[in-house]
Amino acid sequence: MNPLESLAARAEGWRGWNTLQDPNTGKPEESPSSATVTPVLGGRFVRVDYTWGYQGQPQEGSLLVGFDPPSGEVSGYWIDTWHMGRKAMNCLGASTSDGTIAVQGSYAAPPGPDWGWRIELAAGDDSLRITHTNIDPDGKEELAAEGVYSRAQGSLAMPQSLFFRAAGPIGDTDTNALPVKAIGPAVGYFTQCLGFSLLSKDRTTASLKRDDVQIGLAVNGRDPEQASCWFSVGDVDALWRELDAKGIEPGIIDEQEYDGKPYRVFFAKDPYGVCFCFTHPLEPTGSA
Repeated sequence: MNPLESLAARAEGWRGWNTLQDPNTGKPEESPSSATVTPVLGGRFVRVDYTWGYQGQPQEGSLLVGFDPPSGEVSGYWIDTWHMGRKAMNCLGASTSDGTIAVQGSYAAPPGPDWGWRIELAAGDDSLRITHTNIDPDGKEELAAEGVYSRAQGSLAMPQSLFFRAAGPIGDTDTNALPVKAIGPAVGYFTQCLGFSLLSKDRTTASLKRDDVQIGLAVNGRDPEQASCWFSVGDVDALWRELDAKGIEPGIIDEQEYDGKPYRVFFAKDPYGVCFCFTHPLEPTGSA
């Protein structure tokens, strides 16, 4: 069986947590994480993109996986902002009887010999696990990082109180092309800080989704300081606490009226200056 077929069948957004075994502190560090599985070249390859965070800074990784039916060999090409920097790792491996994909490469560790690195992808009907294992020159293995995910609408999805219901422009802003200065850092912010899942990305644009809301980012020369949009959410107060815990410094919650209807609202800005208004309608109070 082609192991990529099972993986490609899960081409969608996933949400969960990443645990890094931090070599600098010797302790595990957890961060919210999202992953996207995308078939490439008609399913000949599958790309797994994922985001996570380290000490409050957004990180990204991507693994391109291929499969050669005659030999049964699985190949991988791995890049990652935190582990690999500007280098890439070529990997080779195979798949197990349960469909788990395991590929292994190596990296230089001067002045000693190279170290090994194994990446495993295990996909179930409603789960996805990405495991990274560090292997010293003597063959000793240690868990380096692990991402555990469920479907974006599954058990690890945000609670209904944080559900993003709708979005729209303020003024002439295009929510399908919110202006940013650089796609990579912007995607990191929207996934790690605002909880969106990455749908697609190239050098100048990106598409993201959270719950019922889909937006786009674009390096289009527009001034982010002049862009604004609104998001309707399930509970403004719960979302305010979520963003405040991530250090986003949201504005105060206020009650305002739009089109004759009362709302609880607060504002926040992304690092480039795009202004967000998060809203939730107030329920009308009945008379005693």
